[in-house]
Amino acid sequence: MRTIRRRVAVRAAALAALASLALVACGGGGDSGDSTGGGGTAPAQAASGPPQSGGTLRLVASTEPATLDPASFYNSYALTGVYGNALFGQLFNSDQTTGELSPGFAESLTTEDNVTYTLKLREGLKFTDGTAFDAEAVKFNWERTKDPTVALSLNVSAAAVIGTMTVVDPVTLQFTVAQPTAHIGQNIVASALNWIASPTALAAGQEAFNSNPVGAGPFILEEWRRGDRLILTRNPDYYDDPRPYLDGLEIRAAPDMNTRLQTLQTGGADVVISTTKEAEADAAEGGFVVTDPQLDGMTTIMFNLTKPPFDDLRARQAMFAAIDLELVQDAAFEGLGEIPTTLFREKSPFYTPELTFPKPDREKAQALFDELAADGKPVDFTMIIPQSTESSRVAEAMQAQLESFSNVNMEIETNDQATWFRRLAAGEYGASIYGWITIDPEPPLSRLLSTGAPGNLSKYSDPEVDKALEAGRTTTDVDARRAAYRTVQERLIETLPFMPYLRTVGAVLSTTKVGGIETYGQGSVRMDTLWLDQSAG
Repeated sequence: MRTIRRRVAVRAAALAALASLALVACGGGGDSGDSTGGGGTAPAQAASGPPQSGGTLRLVASTEPATLDPASFYNSYALTGVYGNALFGQLFNSDQTTGELSPGFAESLTTEDNVTYTLKLREGLKFTDGTAFDAEAVKFNWERTKDPTVALSLNVSAAAVIGTMTVVDPVTLQFTVAQPTAHIGQNIVASALNWIASPTALAAGQEAFNSNPVGAGPFILEEWRRGDRLILTRNPDYYDDPRPYLDGLEIRAAPDMNTRLQTLQTGGADVVISTTKEAEADAAEGGFVVTDPQLDGMTTIMFNLTKPPFDDLRARQAMFAAIDLELVQDAAFEGLGEIPTTLFREKSPFYTPELTFPKPDREKAQALFDELAADGKPVDFTMIIPQSTESSRVAEAMQAQLESFSNVNMEIETNDQATWFRRLAAGEYGASIYGWITIDPEPPLSRLLSTGAPGNLSKYSDPEVDKALEAGRTTTDVDARRAAYRTVQERLIETLPFMPYLRTVGAVLSTTKVGGIETYGQGSVRMDTLWLDQSAG
């Protein structure tokens, strides 16, 4: 079996270009590269035909959770979504192109005024401890997800949108939203609000719940070997018979993408979660299946706007002018990533090609760094990053470029996921790697940019943006929303609260014996649809 290639020549060229910045007065563009693998051969295909029952699937994710409390999971492809979907299933699923909701444990979500919503559950749902999965259980879970001492900060920001909640009957929950929105369903499927655990089991405390995380999902925990793997078995009472098709599921974690890919290539895994285009290209060339939901969104350098240096617009302008993102691409992603020049992808109805982020300009950057230093505001900051190979490469590539300028200093601090989120929420950073994924601009942009929003970790505040976000949030009229998000884009280009460097990269890599790969929301991979071709070698 072929193992992962390292594109040494491309990386060496990129690093050489970075080093040369200290000696020349202009930045190099770098060789962007465009290797997709495969040499013209047809791409590998996933298993097809009627789903087969049986077998144990081995999946390698990027992160092992600290606890199995669903409120502590981040519902996306890249982090802990697979654990939540396996143990707790989904209230709703959603179309990865349109964002349209489809039933899960919940049958419907309706509103007449974009303020008061009615959620209807299926009849007769039970958790695996025999207790009722009812409207009271949903209310209990959603209330605790609002608690920052319990839930991940990003889930707290999602839950904060939920106002009052009233149990109408065992299958009906009526709730209000803090601000009128026509898109609350996206808020649910992109967060831990989509996962409901047994209130009885949660009340027993964290340690007890970690040993026995009770949900109604497709799988039940058999054993958690911390630092190694979760071993799960089929839930025979899952509501959506004959799903799940698998008898068992083993989930391991490897923060390094190369390790995940090598595990797939050497036969140690059936499915791995990809976070780089490089891995996708290598997998395709090696005869593996690449399932790419083509997520919208981006990864950025987010600036802390509450303290120096980035409370001064000139410091943010200097960063855009100083950093050549083509060189970052070469050094961090071997030229295979896409640099976001606009807020939305071309396929989006809100794509506005003439509204682009600033381009690098070394002369302007140095002039700004000098001006700030003369004003007693030198650009000296710490960038915090989550623990991953890709994050380290990005930060180091940017640091290397900044070393070619005077009056600027950047330090890098790497944190585990929990510490990273805590520091972001506490504002204990100068800049940070931070990204989001979306099908619709809502809820991500409101959570990210609205004044006072719990998810607004940079503390951005702009009255024009607030007004435009409200307009886009409260209507489904495409023309009205297009005008609103044009204003948002214009103001972001003027105020620069973050610097985008990578379009969202997220794919599922698998062997050809795996079928039923489906994603929803932020690329979160469903576990109940997966199956194995028992006739495959």
